[in-house]
Amino acid sequence: MIKTFEPGTLVRLSEQHEDDLQFTVGNIDTSQSGWKVKHNSVAMIIKLLKHIPDVIGDGDNDVISYVVLVDGRTGWVYHEDCTEIVTQ
Repeated sequence: MIKTFEPGTLVRLSEQHEDDLQFTVGNIDTSQSGWKVKHNSVAMIIKLLKHIPDVIGDGDNDVISYVVLVDGRTGWVYHEDCTEIVTQ
């Protein structure tokens, strides 16, 4: 099982294998689309949004998402897009 980030943790946002210079943050209001920020933008984890454990049990396929604060807005991101912990 993957260890989740605690609220207040600062992380860098970057999609793996992404050549684009921007990263899309999901909008909490699902009727609206997300917005773009620069790759490697720093975001603060506000809370765990969803954690669906891996059905196989090896921990590699957990689905984890967080509510984050980035560029003065709140949105959501996947755990695997939080590539580096800046500080806790």
